Formats: sequence, structure tokens, C-alpha cells
Amino acid sequence: MLLPRSFSLLRFLAGVFLGVLVAASTAEAQVSAADSAAVVLETAERFQDRGDTDVARVLYRYITERWPGTPAARDARLRLQTPEPEGAPGSGNVELQVWTTLYGLWLGVAVPAALGAEGGEPYGVGLLAGGPAGF
Repeated sequence: MLLPRSFSLLRFLAGVFLGVLVAASTAEAQVSAADSAAVVLETAERFQDRGDTDVARVLYRYITERWPGTPAARDARLRLQTPEPEGAPGSGNVELQVWTTLYGLWLGVAVPAALGAEGGEPYGVGLLAGGPAGF
């Protein structure tokens, strides 16, 4: 499969992974788009508070693209209006942090689903614990 130069393999894999994450979370846990966006927004805000603005900005962009009509997307757009800080482009560190965090979120949904959990509580706990654990 040929990919454009600006489209890295990591981003492709992250997109596939995110698609599986969203499909699993909506099918198994019946999590609404607003809930999913709010969880990712909270994670992005934590990164922002810790000074990891690159990671936060990637998550804000993801929220605005994936869940454009949610209140979290509105908040993410406001945060993206601030100027982007200068950094060392191309290190791949940001993508790795985002990918491992999203992988932790996916595990937070996949593990309760694999164990046959019923109700929303196990999935909520999994989402809240999975992101920071993945990071």
C-alpha cells in the first residue's frame, strides 16, 4: 500500500486503532459521542496542565475531527486558537504518547467487553483508568 509522504505509518495505524476503539466502545458500552469526546478532552487538558502542549494539541485536533458537534469539540476548537508553541518537529515522541494513551483507552473498553461486563460502570472505570495507565 502506497502512502503519501506526509502520511506516516504510525498515523495510519493510529487511525485504524482509533476506528476499532470507537466501534468497540459504541457497540459494547453504548457510550455516546459526547461522552467519548469529554473523556478525550479531559485527557488533553491533563496533558496541557502538565506542559505537554504538543500532545494536548493533537488530542484537541482529534476531538474536533472525530466529534465535531459535541461541547467538547467546541472547547477543543477554543484551545486550538491559541498559537502553537515552537518545538522539535519530527521526533515522533508526541505520536507515541498519543498512541499509547489511546491504546490504554482501548484496553479500558476491551477488557470489560472481553470479560462480558454488563452495565456502563466497568466501561467508565476502564476509560478513566486506561488513558493515564497507557501514558
